Amino acid sequence: MLDWDNSCQAFLPDLKKHGQDALIINTGSKQGITTPPGTGPAYNISKAAVKVFTESLAHELREDKASKVDVKL
Repeated sequence: MLDWDNSCQAFLPDLKKHGQDALIINTGSKQGITTPPGTGPAYNISKAAVKVFTESLAHELREDKASKVDVKL
């Protein structure tokens, strides 16, 4: 499991339970969007994974009307 996934699993329940506005920021790279050749596929794949994970988590939390947690990349 990746560090950012572990961090979200560790802290998200408390952020949601707290009931106040909160923000999770995942750090990625433009290479998660552009995936240029020449930098190595593993690096591009890892950055794309951060982007997809962040977008999925943001969508999940937007659908949860009780949650005041936002997610940004």
